[in-house]
Amino acid sequence: GFLHIDEYPPDANQGFDIPSAIISFPDFHAALQFPNNSISNSPMLSKLQEKSPVLSYTEVLLVPLTTPDFSMPYNVITITCTVFALYFGSLLNVLRRRVGEEERLLKNKDANKAAILRRILDKFWGRSSESTQPQQPSSSSSSSSFINPKLFLKVLLVAGIAVIWQYYLK
Repeated sequence: GFLHIDEYPPDANQGFDIPSAIISFPDFHAALQFPNNSISNSPMLSKLQEKSPVLSYTEVLLVPLTTPDFSMPYNVITITCTVFALYFGSLLNVLRRRVGEEERLLKNKDANKAAILRRILDKFWGRSSESTQPQQPSSSSSSSSFINPKLFLKVLLVAGIAVIWQYYLK
């Protein structure tokens, strides 16, 4: 039933040709008798007059084989590459969309976050958010460039990670 790929004939759809079998009957002998003795001069006819066992030949047999799919490695590679392409295409599409959505949400919520961070920083530094003194434009621009809320949060985040790394992960 199962053959190695090298054992299949060139045309696997044809199958295997099994030659005919020879059946020998040793108890029965056959010979030809010619009435004329003048024929005995011929060596071929004299060979036919000898006794020989009876032989019978069976018919030729064609055994159909299950035809293997020799293109299966190609099909497996093609399907695998297609699945990988669909997976990575979908993954990149999702990642690209999330980045775009985050940028849009950051633009919309940037004003709210800046106000919340400003109030937190004012409480941290001990200033009241509703000061009655008018601030000078030069001092506000220099203080905002010196203490940027995003920079401050990044520094706090790095310091927190360093503390956790130092004390809890050793």
